[in-house]
Amino acid sequence: MLGTSGLRPTFRGGGSPHDPHRRPGHEVVLENTLQAIITLISLVNPVVCLAMFANIEEGQPRGIQRKDASQVALSTVVILAGAALLGTRILDIFGVSIDAFSVTGGAVLIGIGAAMLGGRQTPTNPDPAQPNENDSLPEPADPDSELAIHQASLTPLILFSAGPGPITGVITIAAQGTERLPLSALIAVGVTCALLWVVLFAAARKAPKERDQKTSASPSPEASTEEPAPKSFYRDIATRFMGLIVIAMGVQIALTGVKGFFGIGA
Repeated sequence: MLGTSGLRPTFRGGGSPHDPHRRPGHEVVLENTLQAIITLISLVNPVVCLAMFANIEEGQPRGIQRKDASQVALSTVVILAGAALLGTRILDIFGVSIDAFSVTGGAVLIGIGAAMLGGRQTPTNPDPAQPNENDSLPEPADPDSELAIHQASLTPLILFSAGPGPITGVITIAAQGTERLPLSALIAVGVTCALLWVVLFAAARKAPKERDQKTSASPSPEASTEEPAPKSFYRDIATRFMGLIVIAMGVQIALTGVKGFFGIGA
């Protein structure tokens, strides 16, 4: 059976061929697949992804949020499916062990979580309280530049949803399978990414339509930067709390890699 101890999936087969209590092969495959799905969902963590997505997409119209939700889900499924099929080979080519990858990836997650815990704003959502020396000088809008900045702001979310934790889990699931094609890992990737897309897409439905923003009366510069105090406060608290969760997951992944690398508790 597949467990989540130390964020490392472990399988238990159907028992010895001479075991009278040995279960049929299809039952073992079904159980391993279900457990793989549960493990990968816990590693991708759609709840944390939703919090990060809401922070990044603050103020964006519904159409852009739907597009970004699909982009995040598609990027995640491509990365994790590639890890299931080629992850072990790629690490072997560069001489990197799965434990070393876990330590490095955990450090990356700690950095992402620290940024969230510190309340740092994304490039598309600057802190209105910070002064800007160019505020008095109106600049012409550059749609291409704004789009590039917004797309770059999705990188931390993709690094989390398809980061070291999920990649390590997928590689381990694929490596422990007996079939040439890692069906359990691929099915888990498909189900998890579909769930992630549904969660993010549902959140995007609550955003205002683009034409509603364009047809609304143009607010004053002071009013455009103001945000209701309760909404800003609770969003900031939620972001910092999720940052703490991300840091904890990064530490857990890194410690698991250290234990595996040095053979601690083996």
